[in-house]
Formats: sequence, C-alpha cells, structure tokens
Amino acid sequence: MKRRFIFVLLLAVVFTFTYGSCSKNEARGGEETGGKTESVKSGNLAESDIPRIKKIAEDFVLKMARGNKNAQIRVLKVTESVIPGVAKVRVEWKQGGYGKRFNLYVTNDGKYIFMGPIVPANGDLSGIQSEEVDFVDESMINTKGAPSIGPKDAPIRIVEFADFQCPYCGMMYNTMKQVLEQYKGKVRFTFKHFPLSFHKWAEPAALAAQCAYNQKPDAFWDFYNYFYQNQREFTPQNIEEKSIEEAKKIGLNVKKFKKCLKDPSTKDQIKKSFQDGLKLQVRSTPTLFINGRYIPGALPFNQIKSIIDSELQK
Repeated sequence: MKRRFIFVLLLAVVFTFTYGSCSKNEARGGEETGGKTESVKSGNLAESDIPRIKKIAEDFVLKMARGNKNAQIRVLKVTESVIPGVAKVRVEWKQGGYGKRFNLYVTNDGKYIFMGPIVPANGDLSGIQSEEVDFVDESMINTKGAPSIGPKDAPIRIVEFADFQCPYCGMMYNTMKQVLEQYKGKVRFTFKHFPLSFHKWAEPAALAAQCAYNQKPDAFWDFYNYFYQNQREFTPQNIEEKSIEEAKKIGLNVKKFKKCLKDPSTKDQIKKSFQDGLKLQVRSTPTLFINGRYIPGALPFNQIKSIIDSELQK
C-alpha cells in the first residue's frame, strides 16, 4: 500500500498473525462504519463528551498529517474502552484512494492520547490482532476480464492476486473453498494473476489458465483447481505438457490451446494483471482485497470469516 502518509502510525503496537506469503522479502500480513459517527453511552463516558473527544482526535490526526491538505480524516466511532476514563476512537485516514483505519485512545479529560491495541497483562496474546486496517477504493481494483465466480451484486467482493506455485496461495485456495461454500451467494470472487519471478513454473501455469479462460471462461476454474490440488507434481520442465494434458481432459480445443500458449498477447494479459497488482502496491502472494480492504498473506479461515462477517454487518 502507499502508506507514506501514515508514517507516524509506525509508532503503534501492531500484532499481525498470518500463515505467511510468497515474497522475496517477507511481507506484512472491523468495526468500520459509514456515514455518521457512532457512539456508545455508558459508564463514565457521557454523550456530551463525544463531540469534544471527537474534535481532540481529529486535531491530533491533523497534526500527524503535518499540514497535508490532501489527507481526508474522519472519525468513525467513539466508544468506551476497557480502561475506565479512556475513550476508544476509530479513525479513518484516506488520501489518493488509499487509506488506513486505526484506533486512538483519548483520556476523557482530553489530556492524553495513545495508540493500541490495549493488551491485558494476563491475557492470551494469541487472540490479539492488529487494529489497523489498510484499504483502497474499490474503483481502483481492475477486475474487467478477470476470472470471477459468484453473483455480480454480491455484498462481499474478494479479489485475490496470486500465483499457482506459491505454497501459501495453496493454503489460501483451501480457505477460499470454505469461504465460497459457507457464504454461497454472498461472495463474488475474482482471481488476478501475479506470478512471481522466482517461481519458475508460475508464469507458464498462468498462461495455461489464461488460455483456458480465453477459450472457455468456466475452464479457468478447472485449471485453478488442477494446479492448486497438485502443486507438488509440477516442475518448470513438465508444466506445459501437463497443462496440455489437462486441456485435452476437460475438452478444450488442444490445437487452439497450444497456439494460445505461444501467443505474445496471452503473455501481455498476464503482464497486465501483474501491473494491476503493482499499482495497488501488491508485493507478495497471496494478497486479497475484501471490499477494498487490503489483506496480505494467507490468513486462516476464522480470520477471513471475521472480516466477512464484519462487512456483512455494515
């Protein structure tokens, strides 16, 4: 993500738990609301305190922006935190289509602000997750002509940038199977090619899957399943032969398929998909965007489920 305008947020304590991702450099791994600011009145946080605390948080983030007039700052929610006398403020910072949502904690007297997450001293750290959320405007994610399944008007839109050789993408494949089964009719899933250069059979596999799609769109998913279910069987030496065998097996025109594999325009399609990822600052696989929310690395199903459930509640 383009987060040069969020530099001060690096001071925050962040916990991120992912299975991992395929990258030359190790990659990083919702209660967001729209419209009016939400608040909770109980305990020692009075309704009359909300506007003042909101203003304090906004002013603080504006200072972080250091006069950046392009920064769009919005307080999403003000609630009580687990610490008496401290309000939890959910903030959104957006610029040029890229953004971040994060928490500030403001003492009710307005004297101090600190950043979370708040971790109980005797708590189970394995359950702590990052409170920061990166996102992009969905209009920036190009899905035109990309393999997609699920209703076009689905409330959950998942776009994955992946390659077929990445073992973490293989993990994500199994997670996505669960997602599509459990949220049938509620998810639109789009696959974007992002073959990494050090995965030697990833690009030939991408070409084969793209050729299947070009000849018969539904055939892409046959190759999608074939490659991820049999990752250990492929090598740079046998990937083309096995792809041709699979094309024949599922009834594609093999002559057209072979011609497509050698056609420079097919490689251009893969390159275009890869460039789409680079524009979104994708640097590793898998990288997901769930309704625009940036998810790097292979998260387990329960974490993906939590994100989807949060989106469905909006």
